[in-house]
Amino acid sequence: MSARLAMPTGSTLSAKKEIAVATAKPAVLISVKRSIKTSFALLILPSRCETQSKFPVTISAQTAMPSKKYITRRSNPAKFLIECKGKYKHEPTFLECDVTNTKDLKAALQTTADKQGAISVLVNNAANDTRHTLGEFTSEQWDKTMNVNLKPHFFTAQEVAEGMKKNGGGSIINFSSISYMMGNEGYPVYATAKSAITGLTRSLARELGPFNIRVNAIMPGWVLTKRQMDLWATEEGLSKHLDRQCLKEHLSGSDIVGGTLFLASNTSKMMTSQALVIDGGVVVTG
Repeated sequence: MSARLAMPTGSTLSAKKEIAVATAKPAVLISVKRSIKTSFALLILPSRCETQSKFPVTISAQTAMPSKKYITRRSNPAKFLIECKGKYKHEPTFLECDVTNTKDLKAALQTTADKQGAISVLVNNAANDTRHTLGEFTSEQWDKTMNVNLKPHFFTAQEVAEGMKKNGGGSIINFSSISYMMGNEGYPVYATAKSAITGLTRSLARELGPFNIRVNAIMPGWVLTKRQMDLWATEEGLSKHLDRQCLKEHLSGSDIVGGTLFLASNTSKMMTSQALVIDGGVVVTG
């Protein structure tokens, strides 16, 4: 699987007028998953932050699919970066690394900190939801899946924590999923990793809270990206899922951006150890 920052297209581009970066300090997006990263291109655009003294950096990644032995590229950031040039007070930066290689991932984060100062916002969006079953999955596939879906969340937090402490605080936002809450079949290892991310989030929130570092999780519902539509969405499946939603509209990547900006900003300064569900009203918490 290739992992690069996807280009905003269609409605995502128009949403740029309404989305502003919620922090005036360096932010990092760790993204592998096609499903939401198109819209998260917006997260790094300081569209209304005129007083911003530092610009965010996005780190994308390259990794192999659990069922493949080779790397393919999904998208190129060049067009996106050209579109941003001259439009904003601070232009986004793109770094590429392999999120499954902890040494390389930490080096990329260190490069960010060296250029911009300690990172104050970390968004962990790396994921691979390739479908699989219990009987067919090998030990090697398990390791590769966890290396994308869980391992980066731990080691990126480990890398940025000291800088956040020196800064007097920060916000770590981990992407989990409602998949394990629904008890969905078809990707048991993916669901296991997403459940573990929620547990990791709550444990880190307790450990890092005394340093004013907040750690929260985002729990997206079924976000209908091109990947989902091409590989797994069927008319029957879409209809059944919409029946479960309180809000009768399918989710798009842009629907997840606002909640992420909220958790990144001081507006949520007393929120930590929480799992913010954005699914149109499928699962119930509380």
